[in-house]
Amino acid sequence: MPLRDFKCQKCGAIFEELCLRKGEKVKCPKCGGKKLEILFSPFAFSRGGSGVSSCSSCQTKKCSQCR
Repeated sequence: MPLRDFKCQKCGAIFEELCLRKGEKVKCPKCGGKKLEILFSPFAFSRGGSGVSSCSSCQTKKCSQCR
């Protein structure tokens, strides 16, 4: 299932949205804006049991998603 990162052109909010259908209309959860930019987000990965991972939002391995 494609989880995509978006940036709202109206308020600048960055958020993730699960897009189940092609052409699905997405709006900003903060302001309701519909003019969105799809951001490039690298895939998350994990190395077999080492606990090393990276998320698409920080790539520093220090955020709450990476721990």
